[in-house]
Amino acid sequence: MAKKLTIGIPDVKNIKLSASKIMVVALIVMAFAIGMLYQKVQNLQGSGTSTTLGAQTAASPVAQAPAGPKVTLDQVKALWGKDLIKFGDANKKLLFVEVGDPSCPFCHAATGENHAIYQALGGSNFKLIADGGTYDAPVLEMRKLIDNGTASFAYVYYPGHGNGEMGMKALYCANEKGKFWDVHDLLMSDNGYNLMNNTVKNDKTQSGTVATFLKSAVDPTFLKSCIDSGKYDQRLGADMTIAGSLGISGTPGFIINDTVYPGAYGWGDMKTTVDTVSDESKTSFETPSVSFPTTIATGNLISSFNFLIGTDFLLCSTVTICTPSNFNSAKASMVESRFSHFTQFSVPTAAL
Repeated sequence: MAKKLTIGIPDVKNIKLSASKIMVVALIVMAFAIGMLYQKVQNLQGSGTSTTLGAQTAASPVAQAPAGPKVTLDQVKALWGKDLIKFGDANKKLLFVEVGDPSCPFCHAATGENHAIYQALGGSNFKLIADGGTYDAPVLEMRKLIDNGTASFAYVYYPGHGNGEMGMKALYCANEKGKFWDVHDLLMSDNGYNLMNNTVKNDKTQSGTVATFLKSAVDPTFLKSCIDSGKYDQRLGADMTIAGSLGISGTPGFIINDTVYPGAYGWGDMKTTVDTVSDESKTSFETPSVSFPTTIATGNLISSFNFLIGTDFLLCSTVTICTPSNFNSAKASMVESRFSHFTQFSVPTAAL
């Protein structure tokens, strides 16, 4: 005789009850997680001022110009006439501006000097290439161009995180001694970040602590005296006004000529602008790397000259040094016909 197969049917009421309990537990866990995330964000934002997160190079297959505030090249050039920390002059074809705060975590990431900050910024997006990550810190690359004379640089303070006043005064003082970058690198390290945000916190009585921390770069007696003098107290506000005039109200903010990058963009994003400026510069000022002797036989003309490539002047055969402004038309014609018959090239005396 065949056995009957009995299938138990669970109590529907119990299923509904269990599902309700699971849902309640899930909601409690989610609420806890959201609360923890909110607290973490609040901790990073410090006193409530804004810290801006820019586009990430590692996540961007194609770098694009940011939709940041609009500035003009004349506005940027004018910064070199103001009382700011700056290197080079406004005549460079490549001008870098950083609006920063020594206490700002994203500024620390952008400098490439803090190898641990990425852990506080949500994971590997800001892990440096040198540490096995993908983030190419822009300030490191900018400094190469500043050091080799290709670019000029200006630094403007803005309280993007809110605890950087004492650190910024130390930077002003260090700049007096030509030690801006030395102090900058110490402040923008992991230890410097902890000092600014966990110990000093804009406390003016901590000037000695700041000076001692920076003693490997600047004489601590000088530095403490300089910070305590109050000579740079008003300078903080002046920098903030300048940052506002550039449309930047968070840190970091970078400007390359007239393009604004409002956040911790990677160098790969910025390099598009840098390369464009460099290409335009080459088109405007470079000439073939050979000399073209030219002989003219007739009329009211210069008898001969050599166009010396790689220099900033023309050397005439009459031992007269002629500036480019006097020979703009001659240079243009020479370059345009550089592969033609130069015996037909002529320069009217009126061009001199």
